[in-house]
Amino acid sequence: MTSNTKRIITAVVAIPLLASIILFLPQYYYLAFAVLVLAVSVLGSYELHAMLSRHTIGKLLLPPYLGSLQIIATYIQYAFFPQYSLSLYSLIGLVMIALALEIKKGETDGFEKSIERLAYTVLQVIYPNTFAIFFIKFCFMKDAWLYLLVFFALVFSSDTFAYCFGILFGKNNKGIVKVSPNKSVAGFI
Repeated sequence: MTSNTKRIITAVVAIPLLASIILFLPQYYYLAFAVLVLAVSVLGSYELHAMLSRHTIGKLLLPPYLGSLQIIATYIQYAFFPQYSLSLYSLIGLVMIALALEIKKGETDGFEKSIERLAYTVLQVIYPNTFAIFFIKFCFMKDAWLYLLVFFALVFSSDTFAYCFGILFGKNNKGIVKVSPNKSVAGFI
């Protein structure tokens, strides 16, 4: 599938579906949207887990889906127990479990790769899931639908305009950014 095909599918299917979920399913503090956020976060965690596993000696300490407990804890916190910081407690609990597992795993290599394994494991827990927590927090705000739609409109329009400006004005200045070799200076600006 080409990148233009992916863009068209996103514009025709994904964006209206996302807007429909936000506008027409506000029940239980946007539970349908929260489940979508959870699913995307789990997929992102698996993708990050695969990338990090290539660089570590041995397996990472936690399975990729465990980080999504933060998202579930955040939803439960805001829906039922706003006086407790369940999202923070879940993060601390996951890090503590990783530290405990490293005590056993570190014995196999004399704790030589412990810092690397712990760093990659904590990154796997925090990176895809902590950002998703903010989407869950949006769900419990007054006029959440407005904040969510404005946020996604800004993201999608920014990406679209960057692509269009890159196509129009970036033919001779590609490859400036090493992370994204097809990104032009015009698209970046």
